[in-house]
Amino acid sequence: MRYAAPVRRSAPFRQFLADEPETAARVLFAEPGWVHRRFIRARADIFVDVLGPELASPAAPEALAYFYIRIVESAIHAELLAGRQPDLDLTEQLLRSLIRGVR
Repeated sequence: MRYAAPVRRSAPFRQFLADEPETAARVLFAEPGWVHRRFIRARADIFVDVLGPELASPAAPEALAYFYIRIVESAIHAELLAGRQPDLDLTEQLLRSLIRGVR
């Protein structure tokens, strides 16, 4: 999880989450929010570039990206969402399984 670990270690980001949990949740997780949509679009583009014809259907990049991002968000923001520490090893296993499942 090359992305999740540095985000979780970012002192300014962690301070923002601690000081403004409601704002952080709204900005980061709300479907209408631009942050969430941009993450999904960027990840879908990566899946198309990397997996291309291996994707199961034309709708697969967006659907795969949506669930992929939600799993990553759950790991990065485990304290905010569930009051627990994330298991990044388990998260990586889940992400790999998800990608294998759409091929």
